[in-house]
Amino acid sequence: MRRSEAQEALQWCMAFTYLAFNPTAAPEVSGALQIRRARFSLDQLRTMRTSQGAQSDMVAGLSKRLMMQPEKFLAEVGLGFDLAHMLLQRHNPQLSETANSAARPIDVELVAPELDQAVQAVRSELIDRYAAGLRFN
Repeated sequence: MRRSEAQEALQWCMAFTYLAFNPTAAPEVSGALQIRRARFSLDQLRTMRTSQGAQSDMVAGLSKRLMMQPEKFLAEVGLGFDLAHMLLQRHNPQLSETANSAARPIDVELVAPELDQAVQAVRSELIDRYAAGLRFN
């Protein structure tokens, strides 16, 4: 992982941790961190970063980053979520005893129209290649 990717994951960790310790801002984050499973929309992620004090141009660039490099973007968010969970465990030792989280991987799902468009473009390209291959055979 590159330094910029690690820094981005730390930014996500700080945003998730801030919201976990301030549950009135986003109660779903605290619960998601406890069960290691989350489903976010891109708008929710933008709001989380804004509440953490991120610069508006960085928050606006989330959509572009998601479209350009979805795997990298999701890896950064997922790592940030996992780090925030680990911090929450250290703060609340009962959580680690009851959740048995070491045996269960994290699960972060992102629902975004930008991601659907990129996936559909790849799917269309694969179908076109397959159809072209069938025509030549």
